[in-house]
Amino acid sequence: MSKDIIIVGKGEIGDKAERFVKFNPKFKKMGWNLPLRFIFAENFTTPFFTENDLGNNLKDASKKGITDLDFQNKGFPYEMSYEIFKSVSKITGRPDSIYWKNPFIFRSSEKKGGMGIGVYDSETMVLGNETNSWGIRSNGREIHESFLRVLKSYFSQSAKEFRRKLKVEEGFGIILEPLIGKWRRELVTDTLSEGYHDIFFPLVSGTYSNGEINLVHGLGGGVDTNQVYNVKLSEFKSFDYLVSLKNHKLKYFNQEMGITNQTYIDKNNFKEYNSGNLVDLINKTNDFFGRDQYLEFVGEVNAEGKMEYFLVQNSESVQEEQIFEVMGLKKENPFFEGELYKGKGNRLCKNIIVADWNSVNGHMREINNKHNDYIFIFDMGHLASQIKMGFDTYSNAKVLLPNVDRGWQQAGSLGSHFDNLSLLNNSLLGYSTGDLIKSLGEPDISKDGIKIYKGDYVASANLEDNKIEIFRHNV
Repeated sequence: MSKDIIIVGKGEIGDKAERFVKFNPKFKKMGWNLPLRFIFAENFTTPFFTENDLGNNLKDASKKGITDLDFQNKGFPYEMSYEIFKSVSKITGRPDSIYWKNPFIFRSSEKKGGMGIGVYDSETMVLGNETNSWGIRSNGREIHESFLRVLKSYFSQSAKEFRRKLKVEEGFGIILEPLIGKWRRELVTDTLSEGYHDIFFPLVSGTYSNGEINLVHGLGGGVDTNQVYNVKLSEFKSFDYLVSLKNHKLKYFNQEMGITNQTYIDKNNFKEYNSGNLVDLINKTNDFFGRDQYLEFVGEVNAEGKMEYFLVQNSESVQEEQIFEVMGLKKENPFFEGELYKGKGNRLCKNIIVADWNSVNGHMREINNKHNDYIFIFDMGHLASQIKMGFDTYSNAKVLLPNVDRGWQQAGSLGSHFDNLSLLNNSLLGYSTGDLIKSLGEPDISKDGIKIYKGDYVASANLEDNKIEIFRHNV
């Protein structure tokens, strides 16, 4: 086993963790940087379930129907506390730690979860400044709570529906690792926190899959779509474009606030760094596995001023093959066009369902259970950044169309595992999802913030044209 991986306990560790256990030496040989990771295997959590009368272990608790609500006001076993604190201390909790003062993250590692679809939770935090008897800085209770929030996400209704839908076997691990980046004293210009703050972020975060690199300045996941740089691997030269963006909305970790935040910052202090060997790293990884990979990575400048890339996640990339050939269909002009999607091919759909933000995690679950292969337009409104749609809200949808700029993150994640088409934002070719809704006329059913437009539709996506079209299906 690689020295960069330490497994605590026995049992299932999940696909994300298993990938690193198996291939870390190969990744390092390719040139990837790999931080120290602790992996808490499934059986490590057994004392929590037995001492709180939730079951004999995680699988038994799941079989008994335990839900995330059953985790309230439960005790945390001493032996688990000791191992978690000791692990955090080795990573970031002491001056001699490898990543002293870095924020750290507890990440889920589940079966068929190697591409990060957001069904299970992750928890990020930074320690306090005072060292306690554990040899680690303060916030011990918060560490417990963060670990438990990740663990209990396994028992959410959304996670259960995910495992049922994909026929995923039971099993779960939790990864502890540092965030990669630097603390920077920057002038924040957001109205809520204007002034100089210590903010932590990497120079660049990104993903790669199916021949395309997606880059963002700062922490990945959560930055507005117009701040994401999408480019084909064959055309990628550098990420200078990212640094030149005006009013870039940066996602970062704020030490003073103790939370992951995003805001506008002054980028006058940033230099335009060369992208280094990113393309070479991706090509070496694909060549080693003999097929396209899904990669999540972070880039930061080292003491010598050179870019270093840290591998955050890897799995086999889902090959986006056509699952429905449009044959014998009389296709009129499309009444909807969009760009920046995931998925390709054609989908035959039954009905269009529109849900406002107040219904996304409410009545929509019941509607989802009664419908299959529909086009789902979800309007998450002004609270889009604070709402996490449950997987059980849209598991039977065939095409996802977010109706706000920031809904793209939810839609895009589904493209990782399912044959859905996913529109990623509202930068459309002369249209918006609002225009699409208007063009449908009066809904056949309208109740509790949900509208259903009955009919047969064809959604067609072309990877080369980077375009998605929706036609009325007239046979």
